[in-house]
Amino acid sequence: MTTETQRNDRRDLRADLALCSVATAGPWTASGIGSWSADTKVDGITGDVYEDVDATFIAEARTGWPIAIERAINAEGELRRVREAIGWLRFAYERGDADEALAIAVSTFMREVDANE
Repeated sequence: MTTETQRNDRRDLRADLALCSVATAGPWTASGIGSWSADTKVDGITGDVYEDVDATFIAEARTGWPIAIERAINAEGELRRVREAIGWLRFAYERGDADEALAIAVSTFMREVDANE
């Protein structure tokens, strides 16, 4: 998938996370004068950019993006579980389950939500 395609489509977060994990571990630093660097086991790599904010982004992305991606993956999983539970509750409601049965289903759903916070 090309970078242009990724901008227009839903990203593959697991592929993005894998990309982060194979990048140079660093530490990555921004010099504050439009340069960034990363320490490697053998030597260092450096680069120049036009803006200091770009150097800061490059330096911070190596450690920040994996955390953000993992949180997004976890949030998508949680959203899937919530949607499934809501579907089950809707089914119980439409089937005409007694109020007590529906109350038990809602209570069970809320316990699951609370347990995954």
